[in-house]
Amino acid sequence: MLDVFSFGVTAYRLSTFEHPWNSTDTKGKAALIHNTEKPTSILQHQPELDKRLAEAIHNCLLPDPDKLMATGC
Repeated sequence: MLDVFSFGVTAYRLSTFEHPWNSTDTKGKAALIHNTEKPTSILQHQPELDKRLAEAIHNCLLPDPDKLMATGC
């Protein structure tokens, strides 16, 4: 499951050159933000990105590991 999540973060970063979650924390707590906050919409950074690709990437970023595989990501 971690590989799917890691892929989602990598795909988001490659598509936007931004992190999925806004955070100014530089002490490591930002790594836990994905459990409590939704990622910034990838379409906010790249509005021309195909909506199906955007949805697939966001599905890889779901915090519940049981839902990752069910999304078809």
